[in-house]
Amino acid sequence: MPDDFGRPQITVLMSVCNGARWLHESIESILEQSFEDFEFIIVNDGSQDESLDIIWRYAALDPRIRVVDKSNSGLTDSLNVGIESAQGEWIARIDADDIAMPDRLATQLDYAIRDETCVVLGSSAVHIDEHGKECGLVTYPVHHKQLCHLMEARCINPIAHSSALIRTAAVRAVGCYRKRFRRSQDYDLWLRLSKFGEIRTIDRPLVRIRKHTGQVSHEGGGLQQVVDAQVALASFMLARQGFTDPASAQATDEQFREFWHFVQRRVLQSKLPDYRKFVEDMKAELASGSYNRKIRALLSSLRMPHYLLQFASIRMFGDRLTRRTVTGWIGRGEGQCAD
Repeated sequence: MPDDFGRPQITVLMSVCNGARWLHESIESILEQSFEDFEFIIVNDGSQDESLDIIWRYAALDPRIRVVDKSNSGLTDSLNVGIESAQGEWIARIDADDIAMPDRLATQLDYAIRDETCVVLGSSAVHIDEHGKECGLVTYPVHHKQLCHLMEARCINPIAHSSALIRTAAVRAVGCYRKRFRRSQDYDLWLRLSKFGEIRTIDRPLVRIRKHTGQVSHEGGGLQQVVDAQVALASFMLARQGFTDPASAQATDEQFREFWHFVQRRVLQSKLPDYRKFVEDMKAELASGSYNRKIRALLSSLRMPHYLLQFASIRMFGDRLTRRTVTGWIGRGEGQCAD
């Protein structure tokens, strides 16, 4: 039910840039939620296809939709525009190519309002392909300490962006998404929020995440995504050790660019993007329902023993690349003690 001021409990936030292909399905999955007390902010980020026309057609039919039409500035800035005007106590993210299960909002809100320490709540997710066919189930730990371990020790994002329910006051308190991150902006946000409150997930698939070649995470062969994730974790680790966070407002744009390229060189030297792609492909094959695909995946992995050794090393000892990056940055004299 709305509060005493008539404000919705949840703001559903979507940013769209040329997402017409699956936009109908995504919008309808929100409008058909069993929980109805929400506003739906859809930010059109300078789309050149039919996205804006589709959005306005739905807005004409449902007053819960609030349309923000703006020139293209990227996902990070567009989400911050939505957060700035959000009226809900909670913000539920959904991407324009993903689908929310009918009881997603009801399930998450029921959990969240019973835990005053929770600032981010994710869920398991079903992966689907371009045609909507299910191709695997992704699950995550449910407790704060386990999720923090994945983020900090293994540089893994354990909360799918489209599954996130975020406490509005908390995301504003930590400065929202940081504009310097073109990719992995959600991972950077979860790291910072994990020190503000508890992050959790529900062991139940509440979203369908679409995997396709046009995803922004595949840009440049996925290099931008991998580097930004490493930059986010290294920045977080530097700040925790009392050094200036290169991604913070205290650092200049030039300092951030220098740090980003420093991390990029180390990522390329380690061939981390290739390793990450190997792991993702193996997980997708093993999560499929096909026995033949699982056998082929296992045989294929045996032909790449260096990746298997790297996987075992990370599982046992954590992400040493980020630790070495932080040590190298400090050793260069670049790490300055924070005030």
